[in-house]
Amino acid sequence: MATDMNRRSVLAGLSASVMLATSGRSRASEGAVELKVSTFVPGQDAILDVVRTWADGVEQRSRGRLRFVYFPSSQMGPPDRQFDLARKGAADVSLFLHGFTPGRFPLTELAYLPGTFGTIDSEAGAAALSALSAEFLGSEHAGTKLLAIAPTPEARIFSTGRFAGWEALAGRRIRHSSATTADTLRALRAVPVGVPSPEMVDALQKGLVDGLAINWQAAADWRVEEVGRQLLDVPLGAATFGIVMNSARYEALPVALRSLIDESALGLSQALGRELGAAERHAAERLRPLFEVATLQDADLAQAHAILDARRNVRIAAAQARGLPASAFYERLIDRVRSSAEART
Repeated sequence: MATDMNRRSVLAGLSASVMLATSGRSRASEGAVELKVSTFVPGQDAILDVVRTWADGVEQRSRGRLRFVYFPSSQMGPPDRQFDLARKGAADVSLFLHGFTPGRFPLTELAYLPGTFGTIDSEAGAAALSALSAEFLGSEHAGTKLLAIAPTPEARIFSTGRFAGWEALAGRRIRHSSATTADTLRALRAVPVGVPSPEMVDALQKGLVDGLAINWQAAADWRVEEVGRQLLDVPLGAATFGIVMNSARYEALPVALRSLIDESALGLSQALGRELGAAERHAAERLRPLFEVATLQDADLAQAHAILDARRNVRIAAAQARGLPASAFYERLIDRVRSSAEART
């Protein structure tokens, strides 16, 4: 009898302990601020893993006061609405591409111009861009807090038919991903065509477009090698990923949590750029042996660069005429790119 009573006492104590622990976890969970993260990229994408790694660190350092919930694959809205989802507060954080909303980010889009990042990689490019973001890019991200920005490696032209040189692009329909890239293609006398990413390989296969202006990573992601294995190695400029947080949501957080987000975001741009660069290298290593690559001869390359340089000056002047500090921003960006390139030699 005494043994049974002791056993009942022990079980009662254990039950009470479990209930207290569960109650404590429940109260902690109920007290956590939940932040919804939206993006157009698939849930298994390595770029989203960069956000997860950052967010996991924030959660741990907040001791459960912040919790992130993810909505990948455009669950909350299409790719061209990802920024607005965060700006309007439907999402708290968004990972998006600036180029999906042409003209919305006129200074940022100057970074899409061919040759902007020269020989430096996406990680160094991210450092250059993020260093200028507070001074130049805040107004065009109004309604949000810009947590990170990073350029992709430059696009080339993937196709089913061979382009012997840039002059062969005249009149050819090339799928683009931004207004700046479209303008670059026009300068090369090609016909830019807007096609959503999920439909571009099908469009290439059906002959609706003659080529795709994308980088190696995108070619790997969408399995372009299953349709065409030709590449014209003419640089067409980068794209930029951004990570933003709704301003009102950020300001509503306690000071300690805002400081935590600020501190943890300091290296987020570089981490995003590092992943973009690594993904590009891995994709190129796997796919390059499968493609027939057409490279421009020195004379053709010089001519193409002259055309693109002239077009770049027109784009910067047009933005400057709108009252934007385009010249100052681009000059400062180029200075940082050059300094980074020199430091690596």
